[in-house]
Amino acid sequence: MSKNNRIVTIFFLGILGLFLFLASQPIQTDLEEDIKKVMDEYIKIAKKIYAPETKPQTMEDIRAVESLRKQATGFWERSVVRASTITKDFLFLKNNVAFPYSLKDLELAEDYAKLIIHFELDPANKNKYVSREGQYSLVQTEEGWKLSMFEIPKKESVYPVPEGSSPKELLTAYFKEMQKFFVQDAEDKQQKTPSMVSIRTETSSFWKLKERDIQLPSMQSAMFFNTYQPSVWAFQDVSESGDFSRVTVKMTAGNPLQLRLHKGPFDLSVQYTLIREDGKWYITGFKDLEKEK
Repeated sequence: MSKNNRIVTIFFLGILGLFLFLASQPIQTDLEEDIKKVMDEYIKIAKKIYAPETKPQTMEDIRAVESLRKQATGFWERSVVRASTITKDFLFLKNNVAFPYSLKDLELAEDYAKLIIHFELDPANKNKYVSREGQYSLVQTEEGWKLSMFEIPKKESVYPVPEGSSPKELLTAYFKEMQKFFVQDAEDKQQKTPSMVSIRTETSSFWKLKERDIQLPSMQSAMFFNTYQPSVWAFQDVSESGDFSRVTVKMTAGNPLQLRLHKGPFDLSVQYTLIREDGKWYITGFKDLEKEK
């Protein structure tokens, strides 16, 4: 074989090898379509489970729902099912699956993928505190793409007041935000009081909590507002020492039920502790002083 023929042969073998390599690789678009198809089928089944056209009434209907639940379980990777983490998306789907949805932010890397599912809120629905977006992770197995994880995307925390605000200004903003959760419109039957977990999530930017607190101070504060629904407040004492502050506040109860139980208006005293980090004040503790009397 001449030198020129060898060069031509090597060139064509190289082209052939490149062609075979490219042909053996999954096309990105096809993989994305496969993943979206899995999600569409999963949501279709979830809709039949959590938002059926008619509620199960007979044993046959109940068995049909159980069969659908088993089908839904089949969409999850086996180790996840064994770990019972499949139930993490239960409330998310139950609250949202009746609404239109879209899939976005799909990321794909070899045998791993993740995406965001976004449910459109019905304008007539006033329950705005329910998470409308969830993130699913998927892995490619011998049986195809399987769900491996679900979580609610964390919102970027934004400091809730202008920098340089005092402890009183931070607490005032926090109290006003808390009041919003419990102002009910008597004519609006769809408006719901959010859960304590939702309230803590929505107001987390006001707090700087230690791990050993297990986030109890913010829960205790939310429960106080839920019980008494303060209508007005007055700062009784504000002490600062370096980057630490302790604030005592008199709260006037506004919950109609509590006013009936106490046979008229009454006040309660509470205390918040705060720390300053990078020039910003954060709440770290809550104490109901009435319980200590």
